[in-house]
Amino acid sequence: MKKQEEILTNEIEKLEKIQEDNKIQYEEVNEKIITHEKAVKDEVEKFTKSVKDGLDTKWDLIQVATEREIYRVNEIKMKIQERMKKAEYLISIKDGNKFFKNIKDMEISLREGFQYTAQDNDVKEILPKFVPGKFIQDNFGLLELNNGSSNDEENPCTKIQLKIGKEYLATVDTVNRVAHCTDGHIWICSNIGTSGILRKFKPTENKLKEISSYEIIVYDMAVSQWNDILLCTNDNRIQGIEERTGRLRNCKLDVGVGYLIPSAICSKGFLTMVGAINNDYPKHGTRVVIKMNEKGQHEHVIENDTYGQPIFTYPLSVACTNDMQTVFVIDGLSHDTFSAFRLVILLGTDEIAYYQGHSTLNNSFNKKFCPIAIQAAPSNNIIVNDISINALHILSPIGQLSAYVSLSDLGIQCSFSLCCTSTQLFIGCQSFQGNGCESNQESTDMAKLYELNIEGCSYLV
Repeated sequence: MKKQEEILTNEIEKLEKIQEDNKIQYEEVNEKIITHEKAVKDEVEKFTKSVKDGLDTKWDLIQVATEREIYRVNEIKMKIQERMKKAEYLISIKDGNKFFKNIKDMEISLREGFQYTAQDNDVKEILPKFVPGKFIQDNFGLLELNNGSSNDEENPCTKIQLKIGKEYLATVDTVNRVAHCTDGHIWICSNIGTSGILRKFKPTENKLKEISSYEIIVYDMAVSQWNDILLCTNDNRIQGIEERTGRLRNCKLDVGVGYLIPSAICSKGFLTMVGAINNDYPKHGTRVVIKMNEKGQHEHVIENDTYGQPIFTYPLSVACTNDMQTVFVIDGLSHDTFSAFRLVILLGTDEIAYYQGHSTLNNSFNKKFCPIAIQAAPSNNIIVNDISINALHILSPIGQLSAYVSLSDLGIQCSFSLCCTSTQLFIGCQSFQGNGCESNQESTDMAKLYELNIEGCSYLV
């Protein structure tokens, strides 16, 4: 009994030690949560200020332009009033000779006319709407068990179904990139060898009505918060299009004069994330991802890991969470889109993770992960188009697979590009003719663009 008493006493001491260690662990974790809460609040205040500053800037432009137009209209009004006084004076003249002598000057004056049109385009601008972002637990952080494993078997994924809303026949053989504007217009670019074409369409029922067309190679594109198209071309600057003249114009976003060329772009609010390569590629050189503010200033440049080794081989496409804190980069072995083999996930400023497919999907098809397009969903999850299995991987904001969509089940073949709005997911494809993709559908030399409804899908909205 004494021996048993000693054993029990030792067990109590062990349990008390565990209790003490757990208390210390609890206090440390609790302190980290509180510290992180403060950091999140500071970030929210920072983003709030950024959004408000953007609104104030737009408001000031419109106000100044409107005041200028009011002054101009008042000047015109004063001239009309002066003419009215002259006309009243003429009406009161009873001397015929005097009347006809003055009426000639009045006739010349009346021929000039007054037709008002606003000269400043900012007057016609409409203040942007505020679209609140969603904040879910993944944005803040999760509790992770110390023995937690990230094995695919322990992180099963869910197969979900989406519905095709509309199907368009594009006037190109490959929809390399697709972008959607808030006014409903759709941009599509297609590259063939050393030539390319960029087109702007207006969807009308089940047809795409062409608005404009430009002969230019576009590697990637995005739409800014002002509804401007941002283009990655062979120029070292991000370029836009002056639609009135059809000419390219340089934006404020410059990746590095003389030695870098943009290869990928993502725009969120007042921030832009750009992937870039050395301009003498394929020679060995710089591969970076740059975070820029609305003035084009480089806030953060990501190139090497903590060991000084290059992170990227060739940044082909980039997407970001709503807070721009986590960046997903499709990394390829070359400029060829089909060379993509992994996702580089930049968690904050220091931590780097990789996603190279999932056993449930890729191993079952015995095909390697080949991410060809990437987009952030309104839910803050990340949508990745895996062309090797013709499926969409839906990743959490920290890069874990949570669901997938089989595009083959939907009847969508040869999927290529993605674009996600608050209610729609656009999927651009390749034509079936001569592209080597498997399909039971009738061969055609024009690619298709699908519009999928994502309303009600908790993984996406």
